[in-house]
Amino acid sequence: MVSLGMNLGLAEQLVASDPDRAVELIAEARRATVGALDDIRMVMSGIAPPVLGDRGLVGAVQALALDLSVRTTVASRLPGRPPGPIESAVYLAVAECLANVVKHSGAAAAWVDLGAGDGLLRVAIGDDGTGGARRGGGSGLSGIERRLEVFDGIMEVHSPHGGPTEIVLEVPCEW
Repeated sequence: MVSLGMNLGLAEQLVASDPDRAVELIAEARRATVGALDDIRMVMSGIAPPVLGDRGLVGAVQALALDLSVRTTVASRLPGRPPGPIESAVYLAVAECLANVVKHSGAAAAWVDLGAGDGLLRVAIGDDGTGGARRGGGSGLSGIERRLEVFDGIMEVHSPHGGPTEIVLEVPCEW
């Protein structure tokens, strides 16, 4: 971040006298920013927020829902708390899905349904937005899928153009 600030400061000074060098410094600063954000995401993916430890998965998801600009309901039929690593991975996956709802869906309402059965923790996240969510292409959905694969979990995406969107996460879980 220090390097980023220095590059931007130097670029600001060079804009009038050496615009080509200023453009190079700005491009270098952008690359540094992308790298820093990737590093921050990697570190954050391993850190569980305090609310998760205090309230468990259901309470933490409810807290997420309260902070969203899209009206979001949370329903749960969990028999207890899942093991810590699974709880953390699922919480972060739900958080990413809800962030996508706010950023991309144009939805007026969203929902999260947490359930368990047949040795699975199953979470459905949906919205009444415009649809069109897809895996791949560097989307956040690819990161969610990788996070769940560590636990032999899967993600299904149902998001026809015109909506609605539903993302289903399933992770094997012993209660």
